[in-house]
Amino acid sequence: MDLSKDQLVRKTLENYSGASNLMHNEKVRELMAAGKTIYHFGFGQSPFPIMSKAAERLSKHASKAAYLPVAGIQDLRFAISTNVMTTFPVHPMTS
Repeated sequence: MDLSKDQLVRKTLENYSGASNLMHNEKVRELMAAGKTIYHFGFGQSPFPIMSKAAERLSKHASKAAYLPVAGIQDLRFAISTNVMTTFPVHPMTS
């Protein structure tokens, strides 16, 4: 079956450029295929091994499906901020 583009794409979508996150993922794949070292932190794309404690906790709580607040978990944000301020010479709360 020989189909033209006109038969595959609705007229209202002809100028659609695609979702920005998907376009970004395509660019990442293109750069990786070109041999560039890319640390792609998109969902599920971490190049780092999963910490056993994190995997254990995820497994334990996988059935709890709920969205978190947009700003994140306050205690976690505080812990990350404290770690960054003690590990690196930056102070994100005053920058």
